[in-house]
Amino acid sequence: MLREDYSKKFDKKAPKEVVAPEVQNEEAVASDEVREVTVPEEKVEEAPKPKQVKVTISDLNIRKGPGKNFDRTGQFTGAGVFDISETKNGFAKLADGRGWVSMEFAKLV
Repeated sequence: MLREDYSKKFDKKAPKEVVAPEVQNEEAVASDEVREVTVPEEKVEEAPKPKQVKVTISDLNIRKGPGKNFDRTGQFTGAGVFDISETKNGFAKLADGRGWVSMEFAKLV
């Protein structure tokens, strides 16, 4: 087989260029242009201050739930300022997990 015959038989043409439909009408698909991108700074938020209550009596009962119908834990708060995690039904939940105290005898600070 001659070289000419061989090249005619086995040389394949390059496949036709395929362009995605969404790119066909674009003027420039690729570019050497470099664009500067500005990334917004992340805002760092401060953790919220814990809510606190001030108890002025020394024998405030700690209860198992937010209401007078809940059993007492057998503990008293003593006078002072305490962190709370939530308030409900006129009671504040102590953040240390000991229970709930009545807001009748504790004031938010």
